[in-house]
Amino acid sequence: MKARNKLLIVILLMIVVLIGSQSLMAAENKINMNFKGADIRDVFRTIAELAEVNLVTDSSVSGNITIHLNNLTFKEALDLITQAYNLDYKWYENTVVVATPQRIQELYATIEVKTVDVKHISIDEILGILEKIYPDLSIIGDQRNKKLIFKGNVETIAEAEDLLAKLDIEKEMKIDVISIPQEKAEFFTRYLQKVYPELVIENDESGLFISGTPADLESAGILVKKLMEQFNAQGVDYSYNNIIDSIKINNVDAGYVAGLVSQMYPNARIIADTVNNQLIFNGSDSDFARIKQFIAKIDIRSSLETTDNILIDDAKDVVSVVSLDYAVIDDVTKIIENLYPDVKYSVNSINREIVLHGSKRDIDSILTMVKKVDTPRKQVVIEARIEEINTRGVEELGINVEQMSVIRLKDEDGDGLIDGLELTLADFIRALEVNGYSNTLANPRLMTLSGEAASLLIGDKIPIQVEKVEDGAVVMSIEYIDVGINLEFTPWVTKDNQINLYVKPQVSSIGQSIGASLPAINTRELETNIRLNNGETFVVGGLIKDDLIETIEKFPILGDIPILGHVFRSSKYDNQKTEVVIFITPYI
Repeated sequence: MKARNKLLIVILLMIVVLIGSQSLMAAENKINMNFKGADIRDVFRTIAELAEVNLVTDSSVSGNITIHLNNLTFKEALDLITQAYNLDYKWYENTVVVATPQRIQELYATIEVKTVDVKHISIDEILGILEKIYPDLSIIGDQRNKKLIFKGNVETIAEAEDLLAKLDIEKEMKIDVISIPQEKAEFFTRYLQKVYPELVIENDESGLFISGTPADLESAGILVKKLMEQFNAQGVDYSYNNIIDSIKINNVDAGYVAGLVSQMYPNARIIADTVNNQLIFNGSDSDFARIKQFIAKIDIRSSLETTDNILIDDAKDVVSVVSLDYAVIDDVTKIIENLYPDVKYSVNSINREIVLHGSKRDIDSILTMVKKVDTPRKQVVIEARIEEINTRGVEELGINVEQMSVIRLKDEDGDGLIDGLELTLADFIRALEVNGYSNTLANPRLMTLSGEAASLLIGDKIPIQVEKVEDGAVVMSIEYIDVGINLEFTPWVTKDNQINLYVKPQVSSIGQSIGASLPAINTRELETNIRLNNGETFVVGGLIKDDLIETIEKFPILGDIPILGHVFRSSKYDNQKTEVVIFITPYI
């Protein structure tokens, strides 16, 4: 009987081995199949049946595939399909389960319960942080024994322990949360970790959890705020491929240097950390190297000897600070841009300085150019006398306004020409005024620099009502026009002290109204360019105006009688021409 039982056991073992070996042989058989637009679950089921393998597909597996399998084992085919379509699989005893990687993690994650001691940080504070960052963990705080009890995935518990170790340190620590857009969280994390390596930073959907000393947290908050202001104001983004680094400054103000560097290297992103007096840089390697070199020279400038404003340095590039006394800064910078494109510069408008950074050869050339350009310009005083002259009266005196050195006299014995007689402007005006032929409208004096425009208005600003159509509606507005004497001029002093003068005089007055609120403006103006010697007078004429003058003669009392009075009075009309003459005398 015992022998018979032993025989049965041996037979059963042989059957099991035989079946297992057949399954193994089936799994090692080569698969040759083509699938086009087939359901991926059907594909897995088919190759499993050919290999005589138990296979289960999770509900996360879906979609159609097209694939060609040629001379592959079951495992090779399984690896190929799961890798190509971002899937994963796991053997569970003698069955393979196919699902997405996340689903595999959920199904087969190792659950662990672990207790961790907390030494320095408060239980409530660390519990609030860990629960937000690791919501999948079950965390219980033991206040009495200062412990945390974790329950969850082994890997997640390990990450939480690492974070706890960083936060649970014996020194004055503070934890803060900075809200930022989630799409910029990775950049800010890299940024702050580079600048403040002692900070502990964790990224979460609600923002950045930052732990560190109060001073570091304050600095980090200021930097993040400034960066966000640049994001919003400039509409720019920071490159994740560029480097992020800090540059410590010892002797000068970080805010001042940041302004210089930002102008000189517009492609770099510069933030001034005024708390620690350093610059935060985000940009290319080449810009960072040049900026560090530039700051090194600026930062030790007070301890270096200078020659012609150039900081002494054996390096290829030098830094120079140029002060301008007379030249226009924009004009000088345009010259630098056009002639020296490799030179970087920054402008300090308050001190009228230009900070240059480039090769010593270029800097020397620029300094030589600036010395020639930055010279004082001469001042010019313009004395103008504007007279309204009766042309008929001038003719009666025999004076031609256009020929100031010649006087024409009424003389019955000759032609009346006396050549070469000197006549001053004062004598000429006095002769006209004595006879009632001239009226002085203005006698202004203006001063300006050579090459600078100047203007003068003697008169009134007259308001007029203007209709405008905006969005289909008529809108009434008030505008002001200048009425009176307006003189514009621009002098240029030449090397031989002659004066090139651009002049635009205008004389205007209010005429008869052409509407309820639209007065007519009578205007006489001209525009010219002339060249004069110092103190020479130039006369601008031809601004003629015709006036019809009515003169009434009558018998006293009788001429004022109604109806019959016109018999005892008469009217005489005279067409009187007046000319506005402008006498211009420039003085250097």
